[in-house]
Amino acid sequence: MCVFFSAIVTRQGDVRFCEDNSHETIIRRLGLDDSRPLATRGWVRVECVPPFAVVRVDETSAPGWWDAERAALEDKVRVVAERVAPVRATYNAEVAQAQATYAAATAPERATYDAATAQAQANCRAATDVALATYNAAVATALATYRAAVAAAQATYRAAIASIEGFAPERT
Repeated sequence: MCVFFSAIVTRQGDVRFCEDNSHETIIRRLGLDDSRPLATRGWVRVECVPPFAVVRVDETSAPGWWDAERAALEDKVRVVAERVAPVRATYNAEVAQAQATYAAATAPERATYDAATAQAQANCRAATDVALATYNAAVATALATYRAAVAAAQATYRAAIASIEGFAPERT
């Protein structure tokens, strides 16, 4: 799962990221081929979470070119992550405020809706409980007849195959 800060680092040292922290979005936008083996790709998925001390390769392993330039590439990732972090914090605060405003504006109508649906669900349960009881009473005899026929057929089948070589009987 992608986290803040997720990026793609190229062999040339470019750090590429997007607004939704999705490696797959970045890969698609850059037109990268994700079907190639990691060892032959010129890019790698990375993550760097606050406080941005550790950069982690988000792959099954790291390519050789990453290991050779690891310190410099990690520094580049940290620099970009630290530049994006305050902008992301502002965005998160604005979204949280918009969500709170939306929740406050819709709360009265949501309460009305919840009350109406609760009553409708209670009415539905009452009606379906009666219908289910009527159905169960009507099919009880047919169900008992069906079960008896299946049991008799199973007994006949088991008796018929018991003499065939390879049959594994129940252990008693």
